[in-house]
Amino acid sequence: MTEIKVTCQKLASRISEKLELSADEQYQLFSAASQGIDRDSGGRGLDQIKVSYVLGILIAVYICFSDPKRAVQHLRRPNSDFPFDGRSPLDLMMTGTEGLRLTRKYFDEKAQPLGKDDPVYKWALNSILSD
Repeated sequence: MTEIKVTCQKLASRISEKLELSADEQYQLFSAASQGIDRDSGGRGLDQIKVSYVLGILIAVYICFSDPKRAVQHLRRPNSDFPFDGRSPLDLMMTGTEGLRLTRKYFDEKAQPLGKDDPVYKWALNSILSD
């Protein structure tokens, strides 16, 4: 397994813990299902683009709410704003790459993403990656 895939697998695992995702939710959110990957593939079926989108979404939500627990709760609550139309952001994220793109765009606009050297950005990223 290449180093990128191992890192991607670890990142997906960390994000899954932070979002308190069930095994089915993890599979639906991160899998490269179009490649015919089964659930017991040991992380080889991860779609790196999807993992990247979810990381960006989570960073932006952490920035918006300044409280990781509230950020995760917000992702699970119904939202009447476009593009969610009454669904939760997580529900839209589960629909695939386009749902992830729309969710990322929405939260990036809300968070007004900061540069990677900004302390708030670093705090959000460290909060996600730490135990």
